[in-house]
Amino acid sequence: TRQLTNCTPVLARCTAPDWSPDGTRLIYERTELDPAFEWYDRDVPRAWLLNWRDLATAPLLNDSSRLGGTPKWSPDGAQIAAYDRNIGAIAIYELSTGARKLIATLDDVGDYAFHPQDGRFVYAQLIQVAGRFTSVLEMVDLRDPSSGIRRISGEGSAVEDRQPLWKPDGKRLIFTRRVLDGSGIPSAQIYAFDPETEAITPLLQDANYFHGAISLDPSGRYLLMQRVAINTAQPVPSIWILELASGRLWQIAENGFLPRWLP
Repeated sequence: TRQLTNCTPVLARCTAPDWSPDGTRLIYERTELDPAFEWYDRDVPRAWLLNWRDLATAPLLNDSSRLGGTPKWSPDGAQIAAYDRNIGAIAIYELSTGARKLIATLDDVGDYAFHPQDGRFVYAQLIQVAGRFTSVLEMVDLRDPSSGIRRISGEGSAVEDRQPLWKPDGKRLIFTRRVLDGSGIPSAQIYAFDPETEAITPLLQDANYFHGAISLDPSGRYLLMQRVAINTAQPVPSIWILELASGRLWQIAENGFLPRWLP
């Protein structure tokens, strides 16, 4: 075991680590909690970079007014996306030039994903449907922002779509969906979106469970997830794996939560 950061002694909270594709750097979210900081610098997330070789760490940005919640690398390591609450947008930084693209959204959970091969970028957008707030998934092309916004979830759909992640071949987007109007399962289930046909198909549906914390293994064959049985007096999270090609599903841990694959 090797300690990478020294956040606790300096009264900081460090979360949401994400390794660069080449494994040499780590981007993470850091929040200052020290009362000695000015009020506008406390309790707000910023993106920090850590060098694996010498564990040197520093803010991603020199401008402290630019926030950076849930930072994520692009698959080629050339860009970093992070949510800036000060401006209500996902900021995507080009590391070689410092250029910044902004995608307006009020959803600050960090549900966004780079396409593994091209410039497509999927993110959660907060909207209001039938008098209630929910989240839908939208897609933009970072190479051609003028091409506009494509709403994956559909217009006016009474759904809550979250946790988008691309298969490594980029041919399908996997996400969780709750159906809010009574026409489907209200607990979060797992779906796939085909960007070529725009078809959305269920991958796993079981009304007895709430699904979340999904992640794909590097081959794209296996989907790791957290499941919570909702029809029990004391729900306990468990960890499962779904083989996408066969639909085979099995449990690997009981009373476990927030699973992730090792690189």
